[in-house]
Amino acid sequence: MVWSVRIDGADPKLTDQIRNILRQNHLYEGSLDLFVPDTSQLENALSTKLTKVTWIGVSRKGTTYRINVVEKSIQTLKR
Repeated sequence: MVWSVRIDGADPKLTDQIRNILRQNHLYEGSLDLFVPDTSQLENALSTKLTKVTWIGVSRKGTTYRINVVEKSIQTLKR
């Protein structure tokens, strides 16, 4: 059983999008591990659906899943 899903590095709007995608992949607090895809499949599902993300990592430790996010940013240089 999944006790916790932690998302680090994402703004609140992106966090909601990530949680919705995870829910579509049967990953949410209280879900059974039996139905949750492996971490590489979750990473693939997230990275293909999220255009605002440069990198996303999914890891599992015991009953906790951690999602680490690096959002794309536009840097402007002043001359």
